[in-house]
Amino acid sequence: MTVAALSALSFLVPSPVMGGISGAEVSGIVQQNKVKVTGRVVDVDDNPILNATVRELGSSNGTVTDLDGNYVLMISPGSTLQISSIGYKNITKKIEKGGKLNFTMEEDASLLGEVVAIGYGKAKKGDLSAAVATVDNVDKLQKRPVSNVSQMLQGQIPGVSVVANGGHPNAEPTITIRGMGSPNGESPLYVVDGVPGAPFNMSDVVSITVLKDAASAAIYGAYAGSAGVILVTTKQATAGKPSIEYNGVFGYSTAQHLPKSLGWEDEKRVRAFSYQQAGSTLPAGWDVISRDPVYGKTNTDWVKQVFRTAAFNRHNIAVSGGNAEFSNRLSLEINNAEGTLVNTYNRQVTARLNSLWNITKFLRIREDLSWKDRRVRDVNTTSAESGVILAAIMFPRNTFPYEGGGYMGTVPTKYAEYANIHGDAINPMRILQAAYDNNHASTFTSTTFLDVVQPVNGLNVTSRFTWMQTNYMQRYWRPQRTEIGKPNLTNELYYRNYREPQWDWENTLTYDRIFGKHTLGLMVSTTASQYSYRFNDATMRGFEDEINSMMYFSNGTQVINPNDLYYKDRNVSYVARGAYSYSDRYFFTASMRRDYASRLPRGKKYGDFPSVTAAWKITSEPWFKKNNVVSMLKLRASWGKIGNLGSIGYGYGVATLSTRYPNDSPDVGSQIGINNRVMAGIFLANAFNPNLTWETSEQVDVGLDAVLFNNRLNLSVDFFNKNTKNLIKTQDVNWPTTIGIASPLINDGQVNNRGLEISALWKDRIGKDIGYYVSANVATLRNRLTNIGAANPDGSKPVWTYEDDYHYKELTPYRSAEGKPLYSYYLLRTDGVFQTDAEAAAYVNSNGQRLQPKAKAGDLKFVDIDKNGSIGEGDYEFRGNAMPKMTYAFSAGFSYKKFSFDFMLQGSYGAKLFNAYKYTTLNEAVGSFNRSEKILKALKGPTYDVPRISMTDDNDNFGRISDWYLESGSYLRMKNISISYSFSDLLRKLAFFNQRQSTLDLTLSCDNLFTITPYSGIDPEVGGVGLDCGQYPVSRTISLGVKIKF
Repeated sequence: MTVAALSALSFLVPSPVMGGISGAEVSGIVQQNKVKVTGRVVDVDDNPILNATVRELGSSNGTVTDLDGNYVLMISPGSTLQISSIGYKNITKKIEKGGKLNFTMEEDASLLGEVVAIGYGKAKKGDLSAAVATVDNVDKLQKRPVSNVSQMLQGQIPGVSVVANGGHPNAEPTITIRGMGSPNGESPLYVVDGVPGAPFNMSDVVSITVLKDAASAAIYGAYAGSAGVILVTTKQATAGKPSIEYNGVFGYSTAQHLPKSLGWEDEKRVRAFSYQQAGSTLPAGWDVISRDPVYGKTNTDWVKQVFRTAAFNRHNIAVSGGNAEFSNRLSLEINNAEGTLVNTYNRQVTARLNSLWNITKFLRIREDLSWKDRRVRDVNTTSAESGVILAAIMFPRNTFPYEGGGYMGTVPTKYAEYANIHGDAINPMRILQAAYDNNHASTFTSTTFLDVVQPVNGLNVTSRFTWMQTNYMQRYWRPQRTEIGKPNLTNELYYRNYREPQWDWENTLTYDRIFGKHTLGLMVSTTASQYSYRFNDATMRGFEDEINSMMYFSNGTQVINPNDLYYKDRNVSYVARGAYSYSDRYFFTASMRRDYASRLPRGKKYGDFPSVTAAWKITSEPWFKKNNVVSMLKLRASWGKIGNLGSIGYGYGVATLSTRYPNDSPDVGSQIGINNRVMAGIFLANAFNPNLTWETSEQVDVGLDAVLFNNRLNLSVDFFNKNTKNLIKTQDVNWPTTIGIASPLINDGQVNNRGLEISALWKDRIGKDIGYYVSANVATLRNRLTNIGAANPDGSKPVWTYEDDYHYKELTPYRSAEGKPLYSYYLLRTDGVFQTDAEAAAYVNSNGQRLQPKAKAGDLKFVDIDKNGSIGEGDYEFRGNAMPKMTYAFSAGFSYKKFSFDFMLQGSYGAKLFNAYKYTTLNEAVGSFNRSEKILKALKGPTYDVPRISMTDDNDNFGRISDWYLESGSYLRMKNISISYSFSDLLRKLAFFNQRQSTLDLTLSCDNLFTITPYSGIDPEVGGVGLDCGQYPVSRTISLGVKIKF
């Protein structure tokens, strides 16, 4: 057998003996004195173990089990047979004669022999010297209603923060590995079976590995960015009898903690109170509405109108089989998920075909084909003008979803006359039903591997070529659907499409040998890749006919802002790695990657990304006495550097041909020349910086791994310190606006993230029938902008400010300053509310002048921090940010014979959220009509929960950015409870299924059962930088999972 991966980053090389040909007997020349041994290898629950190794010790004679756990092997009489499989304890048995021998394998709780993906290879988990973490329960997670790997990762690995971006079925959670290192936005690199970005089926996933530190991720260089790498391994073609497997999940989801709006009578009370607080009275027209025989008695609950109980289902069917020469696996997955908001959905179909040809003993070809088709219907939920959840709160209850004559229901004209700002209220059903936002994306991937397996002992060569193309189309149709009282509406068709063809060719050579106590692993690789992007979009208005068959651009009358864009990016990479270990005690690895990026300026296109790691396995020392407490103890340390191109677009520095300058109106264009003709011109989007270079991230990691108490307890502890340097950002300082062109991108600033990560797993059995486990992980994080870069002209330190897409621009509460976390909140401090008018009048400065001249009982009390006698800019202060100081998870479960029970608690501590949702739902000074029912608290007397409401908001309670909006985002959530039962024994009583050793498992699961949080908003899992404008709520789901194999 070829020895591989005895050092942290060496390769596990497929050998012709131990599984280069799955399921095939590779015993060599059968001698006359050998006997035949057959049997089956199963786990303690009598489930077959696939690819378990059965070999004759002291020789190269061996085989692996097939899908049903069966094996056949010719061995010498009197020899010793060894059975081994990843995650199980080895079994040895001396064989005197041939016959049938069945083996039952017990799980190995230490997982030291588990093989994990590490990037350009595999390694034993017990030999890792870098911060590499794996998800140990993928098979259980697949039974839950998860639609992407991001959801599977939540709560599984310390230091990997997963935050849901709302409950839309298409929403991709935000993953942050060891803190935010760059303001440019980060997402980890997904590598699927060695191919970056390849599509896959959720039910096909075998393992998930996260490269958390820069030392392990440096092997991917600039591809890793500053966000880390996630490796996904999927099921592949295996030899054996044809096998069919079906995995299905069915269920329903409901939105939780939905807001409630005021009823019609309470709405009148609140409006009358707010007029009275402004020194006015409610206009007489409101009484007309009250007496109206129809509208006065109507009480539509718009929140219930827009939300629903949503169904979802996922089906995966796979067929596999083959022989020693050829094997393949075909899988098809269909995923349909409705959104809890009506008329929203995510529909996906993914197909994969994996083939393996063993041409000769040394040569084989692997082919992976995949196709993914996704159709999504989305809706805006957070905009202050057209967000459907806000609209459901603000739209009056005394209106109807639909009016007669095909009109959408709206505010009666006689009612709208008395609104603050006529026209702000939008029928939420119009947003959901009258606007069609359809997104269609299709991705095809073809990957071919050519493997030359050990032409020389220890040498392996692999050549891989991947072609991938994504086609995307968005079609947004807004019909006229006139609303009463809403004139000048026009229909509109927006169309966008792009194509992304790309290819990469990778050639890798590895050499692994053992020389006595010395193990050596070498790897070199080159990659050439090309990425192209073709984009065009336009808007057409003025369609006379709204029949579906007429909705084409040629039938419109006004084209708005057409765009066409094309660019190409080429990259070349060179990779080398060397790994050495001595006597299973000392492990050393060094790697270097050089990347070329065509989008960077001349002379800056190359980036070098090195790494070094070392580990000391103390328990392998001769002087360490074996005992029942410490089974394995290892110390490790690593340093690495990775690159990031940040916000450098593929078209950076490219001139644009257009009929309008970027700031011109899209309806007008640039009018120049004779008679103000609209003419095309060339412009640069921003100035070009010839010195722009790579953003880099360097990280130091020190860790400890221990296996204790007879392999029952696995413990891992890591401390990391990550510095992201040369941040790529727009030059905000010392750039004159008179130049007439946007400022260039520059390298400026440095961000530090440091933290501690701890994970522990206790796993044991009580007798033969009962097994149980308890798992916990916790991670801390400290984020700081340690160097903000160039100073202002006056020598002071600059501050990075931001503008948010939220409609009310004054609510942009964050900025970044040196010594503070990225995107820190910058707010006025409040000290409760004034309980009486006299208290408000007595709040004066040293000169006796009122600090808040218009304040009354119930108004917020703002603190004069700088003691200058007034409330102003000097009274703002930094007050934390949205990054949690600690994340944690706790899981436990047990099994009894065929029954199992599992649950997981997950949460975070220390995050701060800015609840901007209160600005529109509790503020009477903004337009629209209705409010949240929480506003009723203001009618009961002074309360900090809802400060004094007034049509004029004289004290600016809502208009100032203060800590009244700031709330704790800490939470504890029952993420999942699952109950499973295996009906395999019942299934096998049927003759057909018994012959095939079939399995049948059912799982009942509930996700997001409850949440404990002090946050008053809809949900504390707010993505981005913590600005909550009323996002799509995370749903509670109940599902049934079915898995059958025969």
